[in-house]
Formats: sequence, structure tokens, C-alpha cells
Amino acid sequence: MAVEIDARTVYEPDALVRCGAPLDDDAVKILDPMIVVEVLSPSSAARDTGAKIADYARLPSIRHYLIVDSKSRVVIHHQMDSDATIRTAIV
Repeated sequence: MAVEIDARTVYEPDALVRCGAPLDDDAVKILDPMIVVEVLSPSSAARDTGAKIADYARLPSIRHYLIVDSKSRVVIHHQMDSDATIRTAIV
């Protein structure tokens, strides 16, 4: 599934969680994910840890953005609060 940030920005995260009414069977975009997960790769690392944080923070439904670095066995957890505060933890 793709996450639509705006009419010109759409991302395809590695995993996501959405709560709410079931989507149509032919849906390909989600406008209201709660949790978004990206697994870093050499080609995506800069974008996943940079521009995507700001873009995902624009969606009021997103509460957690997880960046998984399997090479270093680290998960960076960005918790996005309703007051636009982003708290980050590294686990």
C-alpha cells in the first residue's frame, strides 16, 4: 500500500498499520496510517532518515515512524504527538 502525503508525494513504506473502516478491495493508497515502518537500504537511507520524517509528520494520523537499520541492528523510533512534537528513541 502507498501512503499519500499530498497530491504530489506518495511513499511505499515497508510496513504500516492502519485502524479504521475496511478499505475497498482495489484501494492502493492510504491516507490515514498510524504506524509507518521503513527498512534502510543503501539506496533509501538518506531519504528514509531525512525528507520522509518531515513528510510523514504532516499526516495527523501518523503517531509512530520506525526506521529499521538491520545492518547495525538498530531501530529509530520517532513518536509524533498531536502538538507537532517529535520524540526520538534509539533501541
